[in-house]
Amino acid sequence: MSIEFEFFEAGHGDSILVMTDEVNILIDGGDTGTSEEIENFLEEEGIDKVDLAILTHIDKDHIMGLIELLDNDVQKIIKNPNHNPLLKEVWFNSFKNTSNQGDKIFIAPIKSKNLSINHHIKFTKLMDSLNGSIKYKDFISVDNRENRFKRGDIEIILLSPNQKKLKKLYTKYPKEIDATKNLSSSTYCKDSDKSIDDLYTIPFSKSKDSREDNGSSIAFILIYKDKKFLFLADAHIGLIIEELKKYKKEYNNNQKIKFEFIKLSHHGSRNNIHKDFLELVDTNNYVILTDSKGRNRHPDKETLSKIIVHHDKTIPLAKINFIFNHSKGAKYSRYAFSKEDLEKYGKNFKLVHENSYPWSI
Repeated sequence: MSIEFEFFEAGHGDSILVMTDEVNILIDGGDTGTSEEIENFLEEEGIDKVDLAILTHIDKDHIMGLIELLDNDVQKIIKNPNHNPLLKEVWFNSFKNTSNQGDKIFIAPIKSKNLSINHHIKFTKLMDSLNGSIKYKDFISVDNRENRFKRGDIEIILLSPNQKKLKKLYTKYPKEIDATKNLSSSTYCKDSDKSIDDLYTIPFSKSKDSREDNGSSIAFILIYKDKKFLFLADAHIGLIIEELKKYKKEYNNNQKIKFEFIKLSHHGSRNNIHKDFLELVDTNNYVILTDSKGRNRHPDKETLSKIIVHHDKTIPLAKINFIFNHSKGAKYSRYAFSKEDLEKYGKNFKLVHENSYPWSI
């Protein structure tokens, strides 16, 4: 085995398993119920440990499956103190770590009205109940000296968050982050009736997504031998651009950064894409994790249109694959392309359903 990925059908959330001969890494746990899907896959593949679980940020569609996995371990330890936990190490930016910045620690009341905060509290209680049997690392930040991590044959280079993004999250915490912010019906991008060309002309913005929880996302480049993969969680595109420019200057000189695939930020939201980002990266494969039934109805056709036209202008002969972890995402999308769209750009892209990498496309 070289390197393999499994993209779980985690509701409208994220959950990805990375597997090599030396290490297994779980990136997010998806929504409620995803833990069963993860455990069934691990059993089928004969995998009895996850060396590292990266919980990118607090949102329900990323944290719930991991909470379930932790709870399963806790219950087994209660029955058998010698139980060997499935997860060996967890990374998650806990609110408690404000002490690293000399700030006063704020512990929210357990009866918070905010679901994300309650999920965070449950996660923290589970970790505390494990009494250190699972290693826990927080305050993951590009500003820390340890902004590069090695796990077996994998190297991880952080792109998000920075201390500024984390402090914004910590500052909002006592006031209870509004998990419904920017999710009203008016924000649904009902753009199916617009053409690819019309959507491409909509101005790019680096700051459309202002949510503190998304801004705190752990995003990174994963390197395996000579291959690079980009995982953006729900990160703000402005910070990703800044960090990719630093990486490019240090390692790539004047060349674009070549990735085997890019897991698009925030399930393909139009608020997390930018021309400067597209000019920094080189890939034919964009992964979109969503069932298209979530409250945001991702991905946005605007995002796909901007990628399609940008590639057409810069690498006209290269075909783009938009890879969905749900079959209905690729087959019955809300961003249906018109006959005119397909006549002009149909040769340039393909909508694909794949749960595993290497894929068969």
